[in-house]
Amino acid sequence: MGAKIVIAVDVGSAAETNLYNYGDSLSGFWVLLRKLNPFAESVKVLNMEEIQSRLAYVSCVQQLQLVKNAGYCQYVRPPIEEFKTLDFVKFDSIRDVGYKHGLDVFRELVKTNEDLKSVIDAEKLRSLKRRYWRREPAKLSFYDHTRASSFTNLAAQVIEFYGI
Repeated sequence: MGAKIVIAVDVGSAAETNLYNYGDSLSGFWVLLRKLNPFAESVKVLNMEEIQSRLAYVSCVQQLQLVKNAGYCQYVRPPIEEFKTLDFVKFDSIRDVGYKHGLDVFRELVKTNEDLKSVIDAEKLRSLKRRYWRREPAKLSFYDHTRASSFTNLAAQVIEFYGI
């Protein structure tokens, strides 16, 4: 006995796919000529950091494709392309974008998916919506929204908030 349906929400950054296929090897002279020629098509060549990062996520991309194609899984990707990974300052905007997108997707899932229909009805969905818009201010409202804030600063504040 397990879950009949899994809702997977992908909030990772989208991989750039508009790369130039330059074959098995790359000549620095060829790249230089392409850059100097104003009529040549621009070439996007990855640097070492980008190559290593992509190699680290090769298995993640494969797993993502398996999840997208699984019959038991509903894959959701909110429209968060405009936000960066460390945009902590935009927390409220990101949360609202995710909530609005999730509400639309979830409403459609409840209509079309029999497993979800049996678990949640339209009245429960409306009550969730009402509760969200009457919510208290964010618990992390004490967070310093200046550009001087850093990731370690956020970690320290979370530890302080939860009393760890």
